[in-house]
Amino acid sequence: MVPDGKITEADKTLIGNPHPDFTFGLNANLEFFNFDVQMFFQGVYGNEIYLYPRTERAYYNRPAYMYDERWTGEGSTNDG
Repeated sequence: MVPDGKITEADKTLIGNPHPDFTFGLNANLEFFNFDVQMFFQGVYGNEIYLYPRTERAYYNRPAYMYDERWTGEGSTNDG
């Protein structure tokens, strides 16, 4: 970072990788007479940072085009 009071390319910093080193899952079905149990577990390991924009898109349940094709031109408050 350059302490000049301006945000420029020199201020960019690598803060980590959002992609996991390992993704895992386990699915188990157990049956005993007329009783059955189904379990599903999943997870990831090795993320250095949390990739929030992907979860934000899923959280608000909006189609991708609403994010990808929004106007981000002059005077816009969108941070595209």
